[in-house]
Amino acid sequence: MIPIMTFFLFIYGACLGSGLVALATRYSRGESGWWPRSHCDNCGQSLPYWQLWPVLSFLMLRGRCFYCRTSLPLTYLGLEFSVGVLVTTITDQKSLLVVMWLLTWTYAALCDHLTLTFPSWVSYLGLGIVLGAQPIALLLVAGTMVVYHWAWAQWRKPGLGDGDIDLMVQYALLFGVETTSRWLILACGLALVAHNRGNAPQAFIPWLAISAGLFWI
Repeated sequence: MIPIMTFFLFIYGACLGSGLVALATRYSRGESGWWPRSHCDNCGQSLPYWQLWPVLSFLMLRGRCFYCRTSLPLTYLGLEFSVGVLVTTITDQKSLLVVMWLLTWTYAALCDHLTLTFPSWVSYLGLGIVLGAQPIALLLVAGTMVVYHWAWAQWRKPGLGDGDIDLMVQYALLFGVETTSRWLILACGLALVAHNRGNAPQAFIPWLAISAGLFWI
């Protein structure tokens, strides 16, 4: 039998996953994250409460909008379920911080997947979660980030995004160099398997975030 606390953590996590998907979708469309209320991205119809239950509503609606019958991306269901499982790993203060950090970069991964960009504040929020108890180190690293973000913007065709570097550095600070090397191997392997042929830019943060979540779980 599933412990009652694990059950509630999963529910809270699934709700967070649903919220992250909605915020990232609105970011990709240049919309406000808070207004208007939840609606179908295709027909614009506002959604009643019973269509907003994480995981359950997707299954009840068979993955389609109730009004226009447009198929909903499986990403919605996968993120709600995955974040629900992720939140059940919270057992103490340290695991809470790690999960908060993973949720922050999950949002960045969704934005990167949709637009090949994400809000710059995500990098600094993630760093704050990692080094919040070490204010001097936080200031030094944040200052370094400001400088190299500026330098990166002057590079015409960088092979890697500066957000990718931010995530790698923060992962190394959290888990150490040895674990980071294994994490990167898995992320690169996933990206290579999923890579579409052609020279179009590919979002790498989603694979880094998926690998980080798998390693943590």
